[in-house]
Order: sequence, then structure tokens, then C-alpha cells
Amino acid sequence: MPPLVLAAGVFAAAYAAAAATRWLPADVSVSWCRLVSGWLCIVAGVTFVGIGRRQRVGPAAVPVVVLAAAALLWGMGQLGLDSTPALLLKDLAQLSAATLLGAFLAGHITSGEILLALGIVVTVTDLWSVHGGVTRTLIEAKVVDHFLVNFPVLLQPEVGFFIGTSDFVMASLYITCSERLERAWWRAPAAIAAGMIAAGTLAITLRIPLPVLPFMVVTYHLAFPRDYTLGREGLKLLAAGLGLVGALALLYRP
Repeated sequence: MPPLVLAAGVFAAAYAAAAATRWLPADVSVSWCRLVSGWLCIVAGVTFVGIGRRQRVGPAAVPVVVLAAAALLWGMGQLGLDSTPALLLKDLAQLSAATLLGAFLAGHITSGEILLALGIVVTVTDLWSVHGGVTRTLIEAKVVDHFLVNFPVLLQPEVGFFIGTSDFVMASLYITCSERLERAWWRAPAAIAAGMIAAGTLAITLRIPLPVLPFMVVTYHLAFPRDYTLGREGLKLLAAGLGLVGALALLYRP
């Protein structure tokens, strides 16, 4: 079975199981239901990425999948499709695009120091985006849910929107790089899931938007302390990346 199909099947099974709990009689705090549902969404999403990234596709197919997913999400938004099957399809499209894109980008990373430099750049970018950039604009426009992976809230007749598609791009990149750098197979998925869960738990508990990548990047590199050193190549990438982020921040006008 193709890895991407298997990944979709596993995620769909978890999604359906969570949705089925809506019909169970229970007197449980809605806050706890949302919190646990967020954890399940993260575990199911990381599992999808871990399996689906092994799908073999040509470089030309990656932008096609990403554009097709974007077109699907745009069409669903225009039509107002929000049934359970439609939202599951939305998730599968987002996760497929994120997984293939992350795995493709990982092919251009050849060392731990480049991965560390990239992690610092995306952390700074995410912090800026949530507190004063693109993500903040999407939140204020009340359209940010279109870019988040959703999951049924356990025991409740509602759907939660939890983790951004871009976060799963980085998850796929990190897990793929970890394998290429011959790290223990389980450490990257565990570290990434832990980082996402930490961010999601704080965001749901405090009821404020929080960037996920800072948590995810920190937990990943804590799991792989050998990758802390930055050489000349890594420092050049870091300087160029931070300079680009700074320029975008100065030019960005919502």
C-alpha cells in the first residue's frame, strides 16, 4: 500500500473514532474534551507525517499536490462546506501537501548545523507572524481556521482547529532529516509531538494564540544535542535568513 494512502487511512480512522464519541452520553468538562482532542489531533497528524513522508514522488509532483490542496481548500471555503467528511478531506489535503513539501525540502539539508540554523530562522519567523505578521492578520480577519488542521472534539458536537499546516511542513522536514542524518527513528517524532502538545496545551489553557514552531524546534534540538554547533555555512544561512525575516517585517503592511 502506498505510504500516503496508509497515512490517510490511519488518520481517517482516528478522526472517525473521535467523531463517534459525540453520541456517547457523558458529563465531562468541555475544556478537558478540547484539550485531549488537541493532543489526539497532534498524535494523529505526526503519525500521518511519519508514514506519508516515505511516499516516493518526483520533484515536479510536489508543487502540483500543494497547488491542488490549496485549490481544494479555497473551493471548500467558497462553498461553505463544513460537514464531517468535508473537514476530514480538508485535513487529508493539508497534511498530504505539508508532508510531501517537508520531505522534499529536507532533501536539500545536508547537516545538523543547517537544520539548526533553519530552526532558529523559522522560530523567529513564527514569533513575528503570530504577534504582528501574517498569522495575526489571519486571526483578526477570522479566517485562520482555513489554515489549521481540524479534529472532532471528544464527546462534544463540535470541531476544534488546532495546528497549522506550516507546522506539519516542518514536522515532515525534521523527521526526514533526522532519518537521513542517521538519528534514532523514534526521537524526532516523539520530540516534535511533545513540542506541539506543549504549545497546544498552553494555547488552549490560556486561550491565546501561540506559535508552535518555537516549542517544536526547541524540543527537537534538545533531543539531538549533537546538532548545537554552528559552523561557517550555518552562520551564513542564519544571517541570510534573519535578514530576510527582518526585511519582511519592515515591509509587511496588513
